[in-house]
Amino acid sequence: MMAKTALRGTFLMAFAAGVVVATGVHSPAQAQSFNCAKASTPDEVLICQNPYLADLDEQMASLYFTTRNRLSGNARRQIERDQKAWLEGRMRCGRDGPCIADAYNRRIVALQYY
Repeated sequence: MMAKTALRGTFLMAFAAGVVVATGVHSPAQAQSFNCAKASTPDEVLICQNPYLADLDEQMASLYFTTRNRLSGNARRQIERDQKAWLEGRMRCGRDGPCIADAYNRRIVALQYY
């Protein structure tokens, strides 16, 4: 429970910083691993609106594609299945930013072990 509260606090601070400070680093239409102009689910819309989540998305996507591209055969099919399952889980977060951030952080760690 304490870790979840800390994560929520960290997310809220990062979210507030993203709202208060316009960094110019993220372009809403191209910052994420998906096209924000076509974002239709609550999780995707929030990721497109939040620089902190957009950054996590970019980190995860870079790691995922780098890792996937070095794999072949069964290992490649497995990482693709795992990614699909992960995306379904992230989608279940809806507009819950801390849930989405937690999903990304866990996926980034998991991808480091492929």
